Amino acid sequence: MMNQNTTDFVAGLRNQIAALKGHEIELEAERDEISCSALVDRKPEAAKRLKAVNEELANVQAQIASSTAALREASKREVAAQEETRAERRREDARKAADILVEV
Repeated sequence: MMNQNTTDFVAGLRNQIAALKGHEIELEAERDEISCSALVDRKPEAAKRLKAVNEELANVQAQIASSTAALREASKREVAAQEETRAERRREDARKAADILVEV
């Protein structure tokens, strides 16, 4: 059955993915700014920073992929739990209806 923890977990994953995507955009912008200095002007400090940005960007993208996969699975589980809750309500309604019919 679905509980608040599942809903909170899904919401937390969505927030985490949004934050990661924001960081990804920032890193890509920084990479755009320093790439020319690193690759064309051959500035060592720019090349060093470019390497660090690319490594961090790869890590962030891997985290986004993993979090997105977890969100897909958590969302499936949340839907299954909601369906089970509805099915239990239908079974309870059917039991109540059967009891009423017996009384009539």
